[in-house]
Amino acid sequence: RAEVVRTATGTQLSTLDVTQENGTPVALTKGDHHDEWPALYGAKTEWVFYQSDADTKNPDKTHVYKMSYKDRTPAKLTSGDGSFGQPCVEMKGRWIYYAARTAAATELMRFQLSSFQDPQKRLSTAGKSLRSPSPSPSGDHIAYLATAGGKTVLEVIDAKTSKLLFTAQGVVPESRICWSPDDSKVGYLVTQDGGARMVLS
Repeated sequence: RAEVVRTATGTQLSTLDVTQENGTPVALTKGDHHDEWPALYGAKTEWVFYQSDADTKNPDKTHVYKMSYKDRTPAKLTSGDGSFGQPCVEMKGRWIYYAARTAAATELMRFQLSSFQDPQKRLSTAGKSLRSPSPSPSGDHIAYLATAGGKTVLEVIDAKTSKLLFTAQGVVPESRICWSPDDSKVGYLVTQDGGARMVLS
C-alpha cells in the first residue's frame, strides 16, 4: 500500500508491504512539497498515481503525477494553469479519473491508462464544484461529490453517456465514497444530529 507521511516541510508518499507483519515503510517521494491522494494500479502494484505541488510549490495548484515502483521517477501527467488532483484508477484498468479546477470551471477528467494521454472532459459542471471521483468496480458508473450554494450532494453518472443516475442530499463535504463489489450499492457519509452516519444507496 502507499500512504501519506507528514514531514516538517510538506507531505510525502511512502510504501509498506502489507504481506509482511513488521514491514518497514520505504519513501517513494521526497522534497519540500506536498504529495497526496495516492492511487495504486496493477496486479503487482506497478504504478502509483498522486497529486503534488512539486512543480508549483503551491498547495492550491497541484498536478497529477505517475510513478513506477521500479524506478520511482515521477512524471507529471497534467498541464496548464489550475489545480488537478484526486486521481482514482478504474479497477478494470481502462481509465484514471481526476478533478480539474481552472478559472472557468471545475470538472472531472480522465486519462486512458494504457497511454497516459489525451485527457477527456467527462461532464459539464453547471456551476458545481466536483471532486473525489470514484468509478464503480465494473467501470460503468462514476460517483463523485458536487457542491453548489454551500450544499454538498453525491451524484452518480453513467460513465459512457454522463447521464445523471442518482443524487443523494445532505452529504458530508469531506465524505469518502465506496462501492459494493457488484456495483449495486454506493456508500457515503451524511450529516445527522450534529454528527455523521454511513449510508448505502
